[in-house]
Amino acid sequence: MSDIETTHIFDFIINNYLKNNKKKIFALEGSSGAGKTYDIIHFIMNYCRIMSFENKRIVIGRETYKDCKETIMYDFIKRLKEIEWYNQDHHVRSDEQKYFLFGNEISFTGWSNNGQPSKRQDVLVCNEILENKEEIFKQYNQRTNEVVLCDWNPKVTQHWVYDNLLHRPNCYYLHCLMLDNPYLPEGQREEILAYEPWLPGSYKIIDQTIYYKDEPVSTINQPQPHPENIENGTADEFMWRVYGLGLRSASQGIIFQNVTWIDEFPDIHYDYGMDFGFTSDPTVITKNAEDKNNIWIEYLSYEPIETPEEIHEYAKAKGIEYKKPFTADSSDKYTGENKGTIEMVKGLQKLGWNITKVKKTQSVMYWLLSMKRKKIHIVKNEFYRQAKTEQENYKMREINGMLINQPIDKFNHGWDSARYRHMAFNNYSGIPPIIRK
Repeated sequence: MSDIETTHIFDFIINNYLKNNKKKIFALEGSSGAGKTYDIIHFIMNYCRIMSFENKRIVIGRETYKDCKETIMYDFIKRLKEIEWYNQDHHVRSDEQKYFLFGNEISFTGWSNNGQPSKRQDVLVCNEILENKEEIFKQYNQRTNEVVLCDWNPKVTQHWVYDNLLHRPNCYYLHCLMLDNPYLPEGQREEILAYEPWLPGSYKIIDQTIYYKDEPVSTINQPQPHPENIENGTADEFMWRVYGLGLRSASQGIIFQNVTWIDEFPDIHYDYGMDFGFTSDPTVITKNAEDKNNIWIEYLSYEPIETPEEIHEYAKAKGIEYKKPFTADSSDKYTGENKGTIEMVKGLQKLGWNITKVKKTQSVMYWLLSMKRKKIHIVKNEFYRQAKTEQENYKMREINGMLINQPIDKFNHGWDSARYRHMAFNNYSGIPPIIRK
């Protein structure tokens, strides 16, 4: 496409696409302004030109149709107009919109707006794939004949994309940086560079980690500050890591930003907490201990367990002492398919468990803030990946880019279990935890 300005990302896609006739997945991760989305658009345009009037079907989507329409569809139509390929007679504007390019159909969609996909496509584009659920991706991917193109800004540290998608033998991965994009408008480049919190050249990046003086950057090992960005109030470490350097970073508004990971639970008195999960959500049992300044947590389960009998058998197999005090969610009723209404706590009590429902005397935020006043230690065991995912992604809700004083209802199963036990510990005396001795 010599008549269109493309970056090395387009070359990466097209060169690997031409290697053989096997289906390929392209995974493009990196900073804002790197050119990921534009070069995916360039590939689609080139693909349609090569496959002129072969009735190919291309599906381009995001988690919601609204986001798709306002971002990648907008960019696609804009790019067609810029190179004078746009023809309004080929643009079907009824929702969901379509465009016919060289006789091939390009459909724009939102995954959450659709039910089970039924149609097949030759090319699938998953814009900002970190928004997607894995099951939705699988459903669309298995109905795709030739090429899947995915792109994202790495605004979380744990995700099914990292664990599963990138390890597929037919997946081609590329890390992309806005500094490598010579066509990025200067205004956008300046805006992203304004996030940089450290003096350029005072640090280096090795394997997704930022180093200063040969040690990973941390709260106590910080590179030299960027004087201009600090003074202007634009410096933002999270924004620079994700949108400037394209590094996987924990989300903004993380509730338990700082925890200590330990190898084993200390030899002190402990009790248990439990958050029930059914069908898709996990049932989480945590081992908990607490004193005036510390909270210790160990995850002991992380999978859906639907009946008291199944939980009982799991606990016995894992050596969980169900005669010790347990504190569980008060919303424990579950209507199972062909099982009627199951009351989990009553069922476990009948099996000999020393378990009670938590008394919700204050708001969720009250107790989360109460926990944050103490140093939190979490054991690294077989459920370390799940525990770390929750720690790095349990955050405050965001509306129109603004954080509000309310936690999201995701990545909270282990935290809820530990919170129930914390509530019980601090409710014994009826004295608020902020002043309890």
